[in-house]
Amino acid sequence: MRILMTLSFSFLLFSACDKKKVKMEFTSTPHIIESGDFINSGLNIHKSVSESDIVSKLDLKDADLKSLKITDAYVTLELPSTPLADSIIFELYCDAIPLLATRKGAVAIPSRLTVKNLNEQKISLGPISLSVIDLINSALDGVINNGKVIRFNLIGRIKPSGAVIIGRAYILIDFAATYWKCVEVPDFLVDVSDNKGPC
Repeated sequence: MRILMTLSFSFLLFSACDKKKVKMEFTSTPHIIESGDFINSGLNIHKSVSESDIVSKLDLKDADLKSLKITDAYVTLELPSTPLADSIIFELYCDAIPLLATRKGAVAIPSRLTVKNLNEQKISLGPISLSVIDLINSALDGVINNGKVIRFNLIGRIKPSGAVIIGRAYILIDFAATYWKCVEVPDFLVDVSDNKGPC
């Protein structure tokens, strides 16, 4: 009962205060997902990322996107049968760094592995190096500040070469986004550290 009264009093206090619209800084973690089918012994998935893609993922109406960084990438599989192969090697490319894979990952296919277990795996695509990720993040700055489009390309290769695989793969890329948005706050909260000025 005491907690309920405290909450009620707090609500009345906030609702009675004068409010002001200010720009506040927020963070979010949008992700982009794309799928493609294996054709014979390979996979090739293209995905373009623009500012509008990220804005739509975050539903940022009347917001100003300030920064965007890639944080993670992984692949999941949807296979109807266990492939007769030793492994699948995945490489993620970006047109900001031509001819050099930015992230790599692999999944082994031992004879005892079932389709269920294979499909439940999340195949992490680790970065090749921190310097490469810095280059990608610099390219992403161009996406949000200069209206550029960045293109990712996932290549999947079967080992040994020539083995046939049937099925689908999904590439998911996680981002960290920072944006400013106008919100109404009580006057006494206007000087908080996330305040970026009046609207």
